[in-house]
Amino acid sequence: MKIFWPEIEEERAIPNLYNTIYRVKQVLKKLPLSPKIQKINEGYILEAQRNLSDLGEFLEVMKQSKENSDFPLEASISLFFSYATPLFGDKDYFWSLHIEKYVAQEYGKLCHKLLLYYYEQNQLQKGEEIIQHYMTQYIEDEEMLREWLKLVAHWQGYEEKSDEYRHRFNEKLASAELPLLE
Repeated sequence: MKIFWPEIEEERAIPNLYNTIYRVKQVLKKLPLSPKIQKINEGYILEAQRNLSDLGEFLEVMKQSKENSDFPLEASISLFFSYATPLFGDKDYFWSLHIEKYVAQEYGKLCHKLLLYYYEQNQLQKGEEIIQHYMTQYIEDEEMLREWLKLVAHWQGYEEKSDEYRHRFNEKLASAELPLLE
């Protein structure tokens, strides 16, 4: 109680706690996942389905794709396009730095998988959509940009587009005041 209401005596803070739990329950009822808050002995426990957030779902899809050679394509694409940085909004939480770095790495791996998938399927336009969305999130990821340029250079019938992409990437990098690709 002292964490939430340090200025109030514990006996007077109890109604605040019950009120807060009631409000949280009302919000949770509106969610499609419908998690529940259960009173157990002296405390409460949140009983939720496995993935309460899009972050949880993203991490689950990445786990599945590591365990199986065949990854859940539709879920991966949906999560890829729903992802936006910064992960926790504009809040600089000390505890979130490690999570943000990990998710950025996993997101890069997902981007790479999707680019390779579309390369193998010979779907340049879909690959373009992936790299363009990725660039809006991580323009500073020079390695991914170079990987895309290599793929395009070997993409049958589209080899000449590599220079066009390099020019486009360099414009974005220059506007972000980052070093240009050679």
